[in-house]
Amino acid sequence: MTNEKLLPVVMIDDDYKLLKRFAGTEIAANELSLARELDRAQIVADSDFPKDAIRLNSRVELIDLGTNKRLEFELVLPNEADMKQKRFSALSPMGIAIIGFRQGDKIKSKLPGGERNFLIEKVHNKPFAA
Repeated sequence: MTNEKLLPVVMIDDDYKLLKRFAGTEIAANELSLARELDRAQIVADSDFPKDAIRLNSRVELIDLGTNKRLEFELVLPNEADMKQKRFSALSPMGIAIIGFRQGDKIKSKLPGGERNFLIEKVHNKPFAA
């Protein structure tokens, strides 16, 4: 299982609705998928969304706990993804693994190079529009 303790996943309604369009309907119990993460997400109002939680357009700083290397990127919709600009798709294995989690959380992610452990060191979010 990718997120051993199944840390809480928190999302705002707008992100949930956008991502739901991309998620399949099949949810495998021991597999990380967007459908599974959305199924267990706690949907909150913008005003109740934790400032240190990852959402679409968050700038995220992770530390690979196996190598101590830092990884920084922005989490975006697939059509906005651009590896050169450090903009990762929310549908990528990394995006699915981190969305809805919070600064300080430790996660496991199955990436193309194998399973990796990360610490979410910092989450930068722009304020919600009033």
